[in-house]
Amino acid sequence: MSTTVRGLGLTGDAFARSMLEARLWPDGPLAPLRDVLVICGSPRSGTTWLHNVLITSGRFKGIPADDLAPVGPDPFFTDENRYIHLSLAQAVVFGDPESAPALTFQAACNLVYLRFGVAGELMIKSPYYCFFMDAMLASGICRKFVFMKRRLDDIALSMMKHPHVGALIRSEYQRFFDVIVGPYNLELRYVDANIVDYTVRNYERLSLFDRALFKSLCFSASFALGSRAVDKQHVFIFDHEAYGTEPTERARFREFARLTEQQGQAIETSFRPPAARREALPPHDPEYRKAILAIENSLY
Repeated sequence: MSTTVRGLGLTGDAFARSMLEARLWPDGPLAPLRDVLVICGSPRSGTTWLHNVLITSGRFKGIPADDLAPVGPDPFFTDENRYIHLSLAQAVVFGDPESAPALTFQAACNLVYLRFGVAGELMIKSPYYCFFMDAMLASGICRKFVFMKRRLDDIALSMMKHPHVGALIRSEYQRFFDVIVGPYNLELRYVDANIVDYTVRNYERLSLFDRALFKSLCFSASFALGSRAVDKQHVFIFDHEAYGTEPTERARFREFARLTEQQGQAIETSFRPPAARREALPPHDPEYRKAILAIENSLY
């Protein structure tokens, strides 16, 4: 795809090189941005851990994030960059890969790259990228995607304790979602219509645990269905249980993320395998949970 920056007359590599020549940091990258590694997944699935450990291991550059702290407006964050979120949301609504919002997304990535790029590569992370797979793919610069897969019950339990996500699931249905642009609820684009209808009709009686399960499904369904156009070799499903127990899975991730042996060891040492749950689940609707788990299991 050839991308033209309107008003500048720059196309493709010329655009990337113009951004590079305007770099603000003397120790910035010396090559134009070529590949963006995207980390996404449901909130509380381990996206922040992977983002941080890829930085501390030396594989990528960025500012390690604090999942419990409010996200600031800094345009150079590699974690949950508000400017990238906004440009993607607008690109999806416009539905045109040559639209101004799509170009804004490319420009935002190039700006972040000027500060945190490594030899043509950039890593960005946000759970909300699950909802923008089509726009990210159309950009032509997002080459690899990592989806963090964790047991839904564990995610839901963790969501209930999280300040921001916990507040969402305690809210009325109209305030349950984060990614709404005008009349478009982007979180529901790929969720099974029957489960959405059931959730709407029974929302008031659903427990917090039920609501958290549904919240997680919105992310996983969006990624699974939105990423169908991505070549499978460019998608890595980071399954916590498989990564913790299968050496071949750890080796696959090393190859996918192009890790050195030292970087791979640093990530594996930092990883905490899922613990066996000892306490009973909170109050919930067993049939609703069963339906959501069935949909989740059919996605991957």
